[in-house]
Amino acid sequence: MRIRSLSIGLCAGLITLLGAYSARAAESECRFGEQLDALAAVQKTAAENSLEALRAELVLRKNILSSITDCGIRDAKNLLRGLNLVAVSEQSAAPLRDQFAARLNQAIEYYELQKSRLDDLGLQATKDTAKNMREWRRSIYTPLADRAGNFIIWTKNQALIRAAKNRLSQVNQTIQTLKLADYEEVKNFWSDAERNVWDAERLNEDARSSLGRFDDPEVSLAIIKNSLQALSLTYQNFFDLSESVKQIVPL
Repeated sequence: MRIRSLSIGLCAGLITLLGAYSARAAESECRFGEQLDALAAVQKTAAENSLEALRAELVLRKNILSSITDCGIRDAKNLLRGLNLVAVSEQSAAPLRDQFAARLNQAIEYYELQKSRLDDLGLQATKDTAKNMREWRRSIYTPLADRAGNFIIWTKNQALIRAAKNRLSQVNQTIQTLKLADYEEVKNFWSDAERNVWDAERLNEDARSSLGRFDDPEVSLAIIKNSLQALSLTYQNFFDLSESVKQIVPL
């Protein structure tokens, strides 16, 4: 049984999946440092109520808002693309993916609408728009993006669970063929593997329910991580079982 390589492969897959959540956020970050520095410099002059400085501040604020909306649109489109690329094996998950996609499209429309209004804004309106967009992103978009990212991770988890169940069946056949079921150590490792696969499936279903309820993203992500951890333990059980079998039946 090639349990060691399978265990290593699974662990690498788990690290990749769990890292995808934070990587999405990191890749979507936009940098506005230079623009904000320029705005701060102009504001020092604008404090003197210089008409020219106020006009320059307005231009800079509009440019920053334009960059922010462009960044938001890119982020939402990238996430939407990721949603559309995942294979949904469970029929019940397809409507959930469609809900996330619809909400992301609404977010894109929101950003595009804000961008279309920039030319008509005055100085105070740019400040109000920036404040409103910041609050909208905090309360609406960021939780949505996190939930959609969690859903993508969850869908990829399905293949790992199927692989673990198939491996469990193969290991069971090996145990029966070699008549090892009565060996205490083999029995214990097998029981642990079976329990961990069951835990992974149960937690996987809990995660689906949590995503469907649009729970706090951190709640759903924690359940997904626990499910993946159960899978990782399963493959450790397989490896331990393989080593035990080798002691009984040298290969």
